[in-house]
Amino acid sequence: MKNRLSRRLKSVTKAAARYPAAALFLAICTALTIARIAGARIADVYLYQLACAAGAAAGYAAQSAAERFSLKGRWAFSALAVLVAAVFYAWARSWPEVMAVRLVVLASLLFVAAVWLPSVKSHFPFYEIFTASFKAVFQAAFFSGVLFAGCAAVVAAVDALITPVDADVFAYLASVVFIFIMPMLYLSLIPLIPAARRAIADGSPAGAEDEGSDVPDLTEAESNLPGAGEGAEGDLAGAESGGATTSIAGEVEAISEYERRVAAPPFLRALVSFILVPIAFAFTLILVLYILKGIAGPFWEDNLLEPLLISYCASVTVLLLLAAGMESAYARAARLVLPKALLAVAAFQIVASAVKAQSAGLTHGRYFVLAFGVFAVVTGAVLSIRPRKWTGLVAAAFLLIALVSLIPPTDALSTAVRSQTHLLESALAEEGMLRDGAVVPSVSVSGKNKEKIVSSLEYLFRLGRQERLSWLPRDFDVYSDRSFQRVFGFSRYESPDLGHKHTRVAYPLNELADVSRYDAWAVFEVTTPSADIGALAHIAPDGSAVLRLRHSDGGAVIELLSGKADTVLASFDVDAVFERFEKSADYNLIPLEEARFTTEGDGGRLLVVAETVERYDTDGGEIRYARLHVFAGWS
Repeated sequence: MKNRLSRRLKSVTKAAARYPAAALFLAICTALTIARIAGARIADVYLYQLACAAGAAAGYAAQSAAERFSLKGRWAFSALAVLVAAVFYAWARSWPEVMAVRLVVLASLLFVAAVWLPSVKSHFPFYEIFTASFKAVFQAAFFSGVLFAGCAAVVAAVDALITPVDADVFAYLASVVFIFIMPMLYLSLIPLIPAARRAIADGSPAGAEDEGSDVPDLTEAESNLPGAGEGAEGDLAGAESGGATTSIAGEVEAISEYERRVAAPPFLRALVSFILVPIAFAFTLILVLYILKGIAGPFWEDNLLEPLLISYCASVTVLLLLAAGMESAYARAARLVLPKALLAVAAFQIVASAVKAQSAGLTHGRYFVLAFGVFAVVTGAVLSIRPRKWTGLVAAAFLLIALVSLIPPTDALSTAVRSQTHLLESALAEEGMLRDGAVVPSVSVSGKNKEKIVSSLEYLFRLGRQERLSWLPRDFDVYSDRSFQRVFGFSRYESPDLGHKHTRVAYPLNELADVSRYDAWAVFEVTTPSADIGALAHIAPDGSAVLRLRHSDGGAVIELLSGKADTVLASFDVDAVFERFEKSADYNLIPLEEARFTTEGDGGRLLVVAETVERYDTDGGEIRYARLHVFAGWS
């Protein structure tokens, strides 16, 4: 294990030379993360980190493109990776609320492109290169985990036995290992596929080109790629010192190394054949039965399959790509059955999600569900016809769909904003509330349109696109019920169709209270009705008094007890808190004067400050909650 880990760490330097742009961006991202942990204040540092992540993925794809098409233009491809990072940073600044979503889509696109490019017009199928990448992910994660655990153990030993170590050291280690070393380990495990190997794969003489092919011979630049001549480490072997072309023996060695990297080990074959394929069959059967059960009605209006669609499509697609190169009976059954099942399930779900989007509008989440549904349909159709030879088309379909969902004006976020804006304005127009570019409040809005107005506004505010609503007052606060009622005429927390009403008030703890007359303090959280009829107590530091929250059948009482005689010195009925705010139908920030309650008894006094008070009315009754700061004093 030690020698193997040592070889993997040495291969990081070779990977850095092979993927210079990716290594540079990962190193910068690591440095920025360490700076943030150390407390350095860097403007837009989070955006810089995301841009570096995008640049690293672009650097991986750029090198794959260079190795496939033209190593002479390697630095031009790397320059494109730098350009991608710069454009992403500018793009993220223009709409920071959605930058994480865009990064996930862009990084997925670039990663799949990097794996797919070596198979374009190649004798090496996509599923083989995908298998190598799949293995590399888990190998890199395993070795990185071992490395971090070892380093952390050493630091912990130094901290315990020699001298105290700053706790941030563990965060620094994690940043270096998981942001830089782990991705570089992954890149070091990606097989190198120079163009001249394709001739060897077909049994043609080394260096021979297919007639009319645009695939070049192995040039000196290719033979001098980082790690060339290392053989078992995954690089070209047998390069001649003159370097125009490699020898037949060297090419055969290179092909042998490629085959070793793309081969599925026995553990993976057993995992796919005997565990993952049967689970996929069982899960597919459950989904099909669910669709058949609800196809006459509920499935089209309130289906539970939509949240599972992305994970199901991704899992089955990955499984089919892994099983494409296996010859077991289970793998053959998976290639025969799963593509058709995937196609059918995805087709039904596309229709159901489209029906849901008609009534609730399109969000970026539902957009991606629909996009993955289309991808799953294409995947099922392609793999039903040619489950091995056409696996590259699966990657091409993913890239096309991801590109459409990323680039305006057809991207997921812009489309969702337009859809929700249209839904909101249509609901207002239907109620006659949108007149001459202004909103007219109304108390007689239907429950259905209330729900549309509230959900669409919340979505647009969450994405930071409320400025598109020119008719909305600039001081409107979507989370204030008072502001909501002033503009629209109804409460945002009231949903008659669902039979509930929610009230919440809060004291922000930003005013100082005089507590000089009090000797002890405790925080109690009260929920009524409560199944807990017991008591929760806080004992004063000197043991002379006890603060107790006692639940009763009708509510709760806070009591100050003498520590010696166990007599009640003062008490406070928590119902007084709920009664004060009973008529509030708002999400209000209240001042200290409204939040405080005082009471005095025989020998004691209590000050209660309500930080949060909530009331939730449903058909099943009323639920009340309060978070209370209780100060107690005694003579």
